[in-house]
Amino acid sequence: MENDNQYYLYGMHPVTDAVRQGRKFERILFRKGLEGEQFRALLDEVTQRGIPYQFVPGEKMNRIVKGAHQGVVAYLALGPTGKLKLGADDAEPDFPYVSWLAMLFAAG
Repeated sequence: MENDNQYYLYGMHPVTDAVRQGRKFERILFRKGLEGEQFRALLDEVTQRGIPYQFVPGEKMNRIVKGAHQGVVAYLALGPTGKLKLGADDAEPDFPYVSWLAMLFAAG
């Protein structure tokens, strides 16, 4: 996978929701030739918010994301501490911190 050290979202709805929630992005990639009402609405919001974006070939997106990206990949901007809350504001983690560490060591 390209850019293993970066975090990203992909898909029209997840990226649109994150933009509307005010998340910070390094950049957003759009597949060249992408069309449609949802795309135009997202592009308008991205432009209004001053989020950097670029159009790239679909092959590049397929190398970055192994799933159905729907022509949109957004690189999240992480702060110096790397604390990014994913999910709803009141969401709780599925596992305690110690369990996550144990899973990491068990995975090798």
